[in-house]
Amino acid sequence: MNTFLLIPLLSVLIAGQLGAVAPKVRVTVGVSSLGGGFKTFINHEVDMSDAARSIKMSDIDKAVAAGIEFIELPVAYDIENADK
Repeated sequence: MNTFLLIPLLSVLIAGQLGAVAPKVRVTVGVSSLGGGFKTFINHEVDMSDAARSIKMSDIDKAVAAGIEFIELPVAYDIENADK
């Protein structure tokens, strides 16, 4: 499966699970490039961001400078494209 398809699918599944236990919480799932998605995360526009790669050190530095505490949580590895 293409990682670009997997990431939105996981977000939609997680949003659905949250909606089941907290029906009054509004969850919006959007699709963006990693650079754009992480930028909105650093700017406090979203609470969670997902990606098809690990967080770069430059992204970590920006998050720390913005006072954002985060956890990088790997959920899958793209073995097919590991050497690229």
